[in-house]
This record gives sequence, structure tokens and C-alpha cells, in this order.
Amino acid sequence: MQHAAYVFDAYGTLFDVHAAVRRHADQIGPD
Repeated sequence: MQHAAYVFDAYGTLFDVHAAVRRHADQIGPD
């Protein structure tokens, strides 16, 4: 089960990054 915890943490981090990108998309621009 420890491996599953690592996978969950990795996906959670990815989702957090995408959420931050969406939050600042108007400042970052289309690229």
C-alpha cells in the first residue's frame, strides 16, 4: 500500500500544479 500512497501524492501534486496554472492563466498568457 505504500506504493499507492506515492502514486496518490504524485497525482495530487500534479493536480495542484494545474490548479495554480489555471488560477494565473490570465497573467501567464496562452503559452
